[in-house]
Amino acid sequence: MHNSKYLESLKLNSLSNTAVRQLVFSVLSSNTQPLSMNELIAFCNKVDRVSVYRTIDIFEKIGIVSRINLGWKYKLELSDNFKEHHHHLSCNVCGAIVDFEEPETLNRELEKIALIKNFIVEQHALELRGTCIDCQIKQNTKQLLP
Repeated sequence: MHNSKYLESLKLNSLSNTAVRQLVFSVLSSNTQPLSMNELIAFCNKVDRVSVYRTIDIFEKIGIVSRINLGWKYKLELSDNFKEHHHHLSCNVCGAIVDFEEPETLNRELEKIALIKNFIVEQHALELRGTCIDCQIKQNTKQLLP
């Protein structure tokens, strides 16, 4: 199913399905967590860095890939066109990213805000930043040590 949407996206933008594009798409679709560029390049180890960067640039422009900004860094994942709409919890310490879906009540509140501000929302993203449980435990353990 993902592959047919992917091919359709390329076709709609008059792009061919090159081996590099197929590999990058396959790597992103087979990973459950967003990937940094370095991680993506490592998975595409037989492809030069420039080709991976160019492919990601194209994929972002045509809506195949979404960028998750983490300060001055970022990670990449397939866009909502290829997976359920979701948001992220990001750990400021280790960089872990956890997906979550917003409850319908929050979605309604976001719609109300847009209506009050006379704004038509086409898409939205919500990211919560903090410290994951593993990093909390590590920090508490360090504090307990003499």
